Amino acid sequence: MLSQPNCTITKITDMKKSIVFFLAIITTFSATSQNSNASVGLVAGVTSSNMYGTVTGADVDYKQYLGYTFGMVVDAPFKKGHFSFQPGLHYTQKGATTLDVKNQKDYYALRYADLVANLVYNTHGDKGGNFYFGAGPQLGANLPSKKVTVFKPGDTKSESNVIFGNDVASDFRGIDFGANIIAGYTMKCGFTFAANYNFGVRNLVPAGKNNDDKLRNSQIGIRLGYFFRSKAEKKETVVAPVVTPAPENKPVKKAKQPKPVAPPVEKDTDGDGILDKDDACVDVPGLRDNYGCPELILYYKRDVSTPDDWDKAEMDKVIEYYNKNVAKFQNINLKLIGHASTTGTAEHNQKLSEQRAQHAKEYLVSKGLPAARISTIGYGEKYPIGDQKTEEGRARSRRVVVRIEKN
Repeated sequence: MLSQPNCTITKITDMKKSIVFFLAIITTFSATSQNSNASVGLVAGVTSSNMYGTVTGADVDYKQYLGYTFGMVVDAPFKKGHFSFQPGLHYTQKGATTLDVKNQKDYYALRYADLVANLVYNTHGDKGGNFYFGAGPQLGANLPSKKVTVFKPGDTKSESNVIFGNDVASDFRGIDFGANIIAGYTMKCGFTFAANYNFGVRNLVPAGKNNDDKLRNSQIGIRLGYFFRSKAEKKETVVAPVVTPAPENKPVKKAKQPKPVAPPVEKDTDGDGILDKDDACVDVPGLRDNYGCPELILYYKRDVSTPDDWDKAEMDKVIEYYNKNVAKFQNINLKLIGHASTTGTAEHNQKLSEQRAQHAKEYLVSKGLPAARISTIGYGEKYPIGDQKTEEGRARSRRVVVRIEKN
C-alpha cells in the first residue's frame, strides 16, 4: 500500500523535469533566433558510449557501446570578438556493454534527447574556414530505451524495457546532466565536422535502491554536418531581378495534365517496420524473424517443468495469434526452446529443459494446436542468463522461449 504514493510522486517529479527540459529548449533557441548573424546547422554522426562509477564497492569495467546521433545546432556569434553561443538539440544513443562472454552478451541501449549549450571560440582563418573549440553544460531527457541480451551462437535476442525513475523498481534515473567539450572545423561553403566528449555528472542509480552504487554516462562522438547561411549573409548576396519584356504574341495555352495518382500506401499498424501483410501480430511491435510478433518467454521455479497459471495465460495469447493468422500464413510453425539454470548436474538440467519445452507443447496441443506444427528442443544449462551465483540470475535462466518459424 505504501508503494503507490511513491510511484505517484516519482511520476509527478519526472513530469516536472520534462516540463523544465522543454522550457529550456524553447528559451535557448528563442534567444538565438533574435541574432541576425545566427546560422542553423544539421549534424549526424557515430558515438562510442560507456558508463563509469562503482557497483557494490568496486570500480566497474564495462565495454563500449556503439551508436549514432543526429540533431540541430545553432551558431550565434557575439557582436564583438571571436566567441559565439552554440546550442544544440540531439537525439543520441548511450549505454554500455555490461557482459560479453562466449555464450552471451548483455548491453543497455539508452536513448536521450540531449540539449547542449556550448560557448565556442572561433579562429576565423584567412581562407574563410573556421577552427573552433568550446565547452558547455548538457541536459538529457530520457527516451524509450532497451536492455538487450544476445544469446550465442545464433544471435537470438531477448529485450526488455528500461524503467526510468527514482524508486527501487527503476533501472536508472531519467533526467541526465553533465558537461560537453567540442572541437571542430567549418568550411567556407558550410560543411562542418567535429569531435566531442560528453561526461555525465548525475548519478543514474535510483535513490530508492538505498545503496552506495554510482553510475554515470560518458560518450565520445564524431559528427558531420552543414550550416545554412545566416539572415545577414543572405541579404549581402541579394541580386536585383532582371525584367524581360513581355512577348508580342499571345502565349499558347498548354493542355491540362492529368493529376498523378498516388500509389496505395501499405500499412504498418504497430510501427515495427514490418508491413501488415507480412505481420502476424499487427497490433503489437515484434521481431522480423518472428513474423512480426514479440518473443514470448515462460519462467519456471526451481526443478519445476510444468507451466503455471501465468505461463498458461501467456500461451493463450500464442494460441489466439496462431488461430487468427493460420490462414494468412499457412507455413507458421512454433518452436519451444527449453533452458535451465546451472544449479544441479548438467544431465539433470538437460532433461529438465527438455521436459519444460515438452510440457508447454502438451498444453498448446490440448488447446487445439496441431502437434505436427510444434517442435521442442532443450539446451540444458548451456545458455544461462545473468549471474548464476545470484537467485535473480538463476530465475531468469529457468525458461522456455516460444518462437515462430517458417515451415
